[in-house]
Amino acid sequence: MSKGRVFAFLSFLGILSLLVAGAYAQLADSPWPMFHHDMKHTGHSPYGAYSQPYIKWAYQTLDTIYHSSPAIGSDGTIYIGSRDEFLYAVNHDGTLKWRYDVPAKLKYSSPAVSSDATIYIGCDDRNLYAFNSDSTLKWTWPTGGAVRSSPAIGPDGTIYVGSLDSCLYAINANGTLKWVFPTGGPIFSSPALGPDGTIYVGSEDSHLYAIRPDGSERWKMLTGGPIRYTSPVIGPDGTVYAGSNDSLIYAIDPTVPQIKWRYPTVHRIYSTPAVGSDGTIYIGLGVRLEAIDSAGNQTWKYSTGGTVRGSPALDSAGVVYIGSEDSTFYAIYPGGSLKWSIRVGGSIRSSPAIDSTGTIYFGSWDGKLYAIGTSPVGIDEEPDFDFSVSSLRLYQNSPNPFIRTTTVRYTLPDARRTTLSVYDLAGRLLMTLVDRTVGPGHHSTTWDGKDSSGRKVAAGVYLCKLTAGNSSFTRKLVLLE
Repeated sequence: MSKGRVFAFLSFLGILSLLVAGAYAQLADSPWPMFHHDMKHTGHSPYGAYSQPYIKWAYQTLDTIYHSSPAIGSDGTIYIGSRDEFLYAVNHDGTLKWRYDVPAKLKYSSPAVSSDATIYIGCDDRNLYAFNSDSTLKWTWPTGGAVRSSPAIGPDGTIYVGSLDSCLYAINANGTLKWVFPTGGPIFSSPALGPDGTIYVGSEDSHLYAIRPDGSERWKMLTGGPIRYTSPVIGPDGTVYAGSNDSLIYAIDPTVPQIKWRYPTVHRIYSTPAVGSDGTIYIGLGVRLEAIDSAGNQTWKYSTGGTVRGSPALDSAGVVYIGSEDSTFYAIYPGGSLKWSIRVGGSIRSSPAIDSTGTIYFGSWDGKLYAIGTSPVGIDEEPDFDFSVSSLRLYQNSPNPFIRTTTVRYTLPDARRTTLSVYDLAGRLLMTLVDRTVGPGHHSTTWDGKDSSGRKVAAGVYLCKLTAGNSSFTRKLVLLE
């Protein structure tokens, strides 16, 4: 074989190896592989949740879960950092898979998971960490300051992360340095990537930077204050949205570049916006969640009972999910009305992640990683019995949990066509207990834990739904054996 052919063949192998290496280092194909879901930071999930919530499980860590937010691996493992200096890997059933002790707190950085199941996270000890999925340490990269930025993984496998040493780092998947981009201030902001590979990141020097994939500056935009914990987001038309401590939200056309509009607030901005498919952005501002259309006009606002410092998530139906410092997690309809809320044991600054079943994960200051399940037929919690018959009510079954049989009580204010049925958590009908016109007053029936064919159902959580006329209520039934 001639030298020319040998050289060409070796060159081909080199290019092929680079392509293969890149393919195995891209962002994981999972429901939520990084902070705010994707490289553009849209916070928009292709999956949806259902009706009323319930806590599927809560995994207790050893300290507060501050700002770190969950990422989900392709096998369903949930990863999150805690102030107790551990990175946690939790199975989808709420059991611990593993945890890794790092030398400092994991307060701010959120994990990112690559297609080869490597988990990346920044730490206050000034390092970016890379872990294998079996909990072994793959490599670390030292920066000159605490890493409170959440890493992003580019299409070629490059990991981008900011540091409080004022630099943005580009690290190859094998742990070697690709380039360093210096800014004029510490970087808390997490980088977002545009479709052309441009990296966008904010700095405490009050600038939003656009950086080419080779590490050179494309442009920078001056705002009126530091860009701290909020991170840039890229809309469906390519518009870049960024908040600043000057209490303004900026919409920037990155091709010129120029400011399209500014949205004034009275708050420093900590939340990273989520963006819908129509370009509407959703962001926490003070004690409110606000929706702002693509022209910069407020479309609605929803007040929570505490400051909103986390970043919202959107499901496939456009429902907005956000936690608040009032220890409550909210689901808001696309039009701005409350769908449901659920209280937990501490303030919520962690941003939610949504998996393919519609389960929602977030951390709390009580040190717990929560998994919130939702039911196709809804759940209404109201344990106290009301002896009046002025309204339609479905009361909690008794006993609950139960072993053999349980009694279900309900009240009707007038005669109505009534059905009382039992479903599994997937919404499949198991047994109809009542299906007739029922008169006003108090009523009760029993369920023996069997389906309509007389087979005993497995132990677990079931849903009892009362429908009377146009009204319906649902309760959880817990069968032990």
